[in-house]
Amino acid sequence: MVTRYDITRDHLAGLTGSIYDAHQGLNLFFQHMKDLSEFYPDFNSWMTTKVIPGLYANQRSIHLYFSSINKQLAGVTILKHTQEEQKLCCLRVLPAFRNSVLGIRMFEDSFELLGTEKPLLSIAEESHPQFHRIFNYFGFEHTQSYPDLYRPAKTEHSYNGEL
Repeated sequence: MVTRYDITRDHLAGLTGSIYDAHQGLNLFFQHMKDLSEFYPDFNSWMTTKVIPGLYANQRSIHLYFSSINKQLAGVTILKHTQEEQKLCCLRVLPAFRNSVLGIRMFEDSFELLGTEKPLLSIAEESHPQFHRIFNYFGFEHTQSYPDLYRPAKTEHSYNGEL
């Protein structure tokens, strides 16, 4: 059993929940997302120049999933929800919670929050095999491959639309 905690513009402004909780959640998020820079070298820059400003502009949201049993962070999603684009930017299930139904729940929550069952998303070639089954389960369509997009000699794959 997991509980979802949403970080949105209203949370950062202290209009919903506690601003302290929102900042504490962001700190916890950054602690666990360091390894994403292996696949996305500019991850920290993207967070500070796109995601955080997008939170304040009400165009992005971060969703943290915590274990109801031990209160550990179990997963994270980052969503972009603008009029032009509904994108699942990041979905990360932490290692201790993989091989459970958490990933499916995170996808389904994202669909609801974005208002579509076919959000735009992309994935690094190394992660492609582990997501292949779940992409088939949801009927995602591979749209395009992008060699060298984020890293030299590595391909990024988009689903449900072009980047």
